[in-house]
Amino acid sequence: MKIELLWIIPIAGAFATILAFYFSKPKRPILAILASIIIFVTAIWQSWEAVERYEAQQEVRKHIANKLSAGTRSFLAVISGLLVRSSDGWIPESEEQFFAPKTADYLCRELNMYHPAPISPSKSLGLYVADAATTFKKSIGEILRDYSDFMNAELVRAVSKVESSIFFDEVHYILQARRRNPSLDALHPPLLCWGAESLASDSLVNLRNLFNLVKEQEGDFNISRPNDWIEFPENYRKRFLGIDRFSPEALDTWKQAHPNSPGPMKIGSGNPNKKNSQNLTRPNE
Repeated sequence: MKIELLWIIPIAGAFATILAFYFSKPKRPILAILASIIIFVTAIWQSWEAVERYEAQQEVRKHIANKLSAGTRSFLAVISGLLVRSSDGWIPESEEQFFAPKTADYLCRELNMYHPAPISPSKSLGLYVADAATTFKKSIGEILRDYSDFMNAELVRAVSKVESSIFFDEVHYILQARRRNPSLDALHPPLLCWGAESLASDSLVNLRNLFNLVKEQEGDFNISRPNDWIEFPENYRKRFLGIDRFSPEALDTWKQAHPNSPGPMKIGSGNPNKKNSQNLTRPNE
């Protein structure tokens, strides 16, 4: 509702009531005038109170929009960086391509989760993405808990779906299970989420739906943030493209150590910036 209507509607209603008094030709004009004054003053007070309440609610909604914008874009930047590091040369050219199943395939099938993450203090890429997902999930959970009364139904549904379906925080449990039972390494190579591509893809779909609403809110509240999570400059590509892929050499080494495990199919080409790298066929493509 436009803020002007919060003033106009009560005052217009007051005028309509006052006119009804006079058209009915009251027997006591003085009482009618006093009643009209009371009605008019009450209407102004109600309008002022409605505007104050609306502006306070808008401040809360802007706070929600800022938190969702910062948290969603930050997590998308993590996913974007990992996609570049796991790519064999393919880079999404649009948001639609970024949120497609192909991104989930790269992250799940190609990224070596034991490689060190680009942060300090050092931790593995597996823990890095799991921590980022857990932080994001906690943030949007707090938004739902504290501010759902100020959110429309569509936004509540979108945030709830992301909170309940975001997959990458499960990597924590994968790593813990491997520590407790080293024999699991014979079943699964150190890929981020090999075998769970569909779950990761569903998470990306829900993220896309939430991000579309986040962009609408950014426009409504004049929130400006760079869209650099989907931008891949040439110097960035040359430096990071494919540096954390589970290379064919690593796959061969793993299969030699675990001859009774089928393992994944052929995995990419290793670092695409290396000369004479052998291009292998990606599974299901």
